[in-house]
Amino acid sequence: MLNHFAKILALSFAVVSFQKVSFGKEFIFNYIKGNGEPYTILKGDKLEGGLLKDFGDTLGKRLGVSVTYRETARNRVETDLENGAVHVACMWNKAWAKKPDAFLWSDLLFVEENWYMMSKAHAFPLKSLDDLKGKKLGAIRGYFYDKELMEHFEKKTIQREDVNSLDQNFKKLEKGNVIDAFLDSSTLIQHYMKKNKLQDKFVKGEQIAGKHDIMCGLSQKSPVKLEEFNKVLAEMKAADEINTILAKYK
Repeated sequence: MLNHFAKILALSFAVVSFQKVSFGKEFIFNYIKGNGEPYTILKGDKLEGGLLKDFGDTLGKRLGVSVTYRETARNRVETDLENGAVHVACMWNKAWAKKPDAFLWSDLLFVEENWYMMSKAHAFPLKSLDDLKGKKLGAIRGYFYDKELMEHFEKKTIQREDVNSLDQNFKKLEKGNVIDAFLDSSTLIQHYMKKNKLQDKFVKGEQIAGKHDIMCGLSQKSPVKLEEFNKVLAEMKAADEINTILAKYK
């Protein structure tokens, strides 16, 4: 009886010890202020919410690790991942990294579309890039788009009108005579329209500008192994947690 009790005590101690080690891990997500809502929602300089934090908090609980968030300048994301200053960068795509082979890439989080948006008052058929010829298209300064569209910009068959934010593109479109349409991600657009109650004023074109996979890049120095990360990601998908997070901001 005494030996049986001793075994139970030893097993309980081992479980508690494992939990302490597991919860003692610090797993550092990067975030970029410029990504904007709903990816990052800030209060002052502090990350208060958004897709990234909701995803990271849920993932951390399932992994049994302490999650923290560290601001990273856009041009330092890869450097900070390489040196271990941050352990993971999410809401990312392998094709956007300069050195993709330097990182460990997670399974798919979700698929995001790029939409052409127009004001309902000045909407026109937008089924292909040909429908944009001779028109002004709002774009984000410094962003690269798909090859065919970039060629139209270079030839000036479609006039590129750069701004710094989605908000500026919506305001230009609302004026009615500054741009004819703009291009941005469906995630950003849906959240902005919901927050500002603009569903009745704007419409998306029939042509989808493109789709891209959203995933996470892990540092080689991450305390969480890629296999662990993907296992928990699969559990979150099975529990419909990722779709629930996305729906919150649409």
